[in-house]
Amino acid sequence: MQTPEKVLIINFHFPPYPGIGGRRWALFSKQLSKKGIDVSVIAAQNPFQEISAWNNDISPQIKTHYLPHGYPFSMLKKVETVRDKFFYRFSKYILLLSKKGTIYDLSVNWKKTLLKTVNKIVREQNIKNIVVSGAPFRIMYFATELLNNFQHINLISDFRDQWIESEAYGFTNLSKKRMDYEKKMEKTVVTKSSYIITPCISITNLLKSKYPHCENKIITISHAFDINNYNLEKTEKNKDKIRIIYGGTLDYVTLKPIFEELLSALLKIKLENLVLFNKIEIIFYTNTTKYSSSVEEKSLSTTIKFIKTLPQTDFFKVASQSNFLLMINPDAENEFGTKFYDYLPFRKPILLISKNGSVGKYLQNHKIGFLIEEKKIYENLSKILSETIEGKIQFDNNFNIEQFSLEKITNDL
Repeated sequence: MQTPEKVLIINFHFPPYPGIGGRRWALFSKQLSKKGIDVSVIAAQNPFQEISAWNNDISPQIKTHYLPHGYPFSMLKKVETVRDKFFYRFSKYILLLSKKGTIYDLSVNWKKTLLKTVNKIVREQNIKNIVVSGAPFRIMYFATELLNNFQHINLISDFRDQWIESEAYGFTNLSKKRMDYEKKMEKTVVTKSSYIITPCISITNLLKSKYPHCENKIITISHAFDINNYNLEKTEKNKDKIRIIYGGTLDYVTLKPIFEELLSALLKIKLENLVLFNKIEIIFYTNTTKYSSSVEEKSLSTTIKFIKTLPQTDFFKVASQSNFLLMINPDAENEFGTKFYDYLPFRKPILLISKNGSVGKYLQNHKIGFLIEEKKIYENLSKILSETIEGKIQFDNNFNIEQFSLEKITNDL
């Protein structure tokens, strides 16, 4: 009997850890296991009560190893009291004294535990393929040290996001010294890895331009959707409303300007076309609550509604009853976020609020969605909604979504 091929995946945010960071490898690991590959995963223990929306995608055949988180919980939890603020500042001070680079990389304290566990698994199972996915990015740098002991390892580093160019993880305010350290780590990862994979062509091209001597090993493996997760029963739309649905987190810092523009646009539509305004219903399925006060202050609570994040199957049901599915990509006009892939099986028009870039052009050229430019929300949104009422919306219901299916993309892996 042939010994199955083996792979070790290192994904800090692997389910049950909540958030989008575990989606990609929850799906890929499931499909790799289905193909007969022996899959092991190393991830961080979940310090929260909330669990991942992709928790049910974890197959019993996958060997999971959950390691202590290591990051100060006082910097993870919401700061609500004076005591919380004290421990947050104290933990931050300790990290600033003891760590180089950004202190907001959640894996800063993970190196010793991670490498000890990886060494044990690789030796015991004779693993030759390791995939390590960032963010957090530092785990990719830690993984390069494995090559000192295991020259046979095929090390695949997965850049789910931009590293140095990121506006998250504290990068925008880093000192030159700390940024130089991050640059050194990124260069080491790209240089030493056997392959670099990214989910979108913009990140692939960025890395190729920075490291031209490595361009042949930098490739795009896009995100994917698993059709088996969808219950696509036909449902009736509410004919009295134009329903726009959004599901997921709403980052308050990056999205606040866009959200305020959206509110202003709705108020202008209300003033100039009350009939159209009364047909609009925008529902955010999210645990983010910070936007509610702005909506109430502008008396838009009957138009914009916030509902707590639903289990995946329940969200899919409400999404199937919508007219449009909403994506908001500030400063990422050339990056296909995971929502693009999650939304495809519904065969609903996608509304993208973003700058004019390749993603918006793709949606419009293939007649599967519309771009609402960040600075033209009123003009673009009112035009799209008016044409919806008039029956002028063009949508290609035969667009080939199979090119982004989990089975197809996993085969590329």
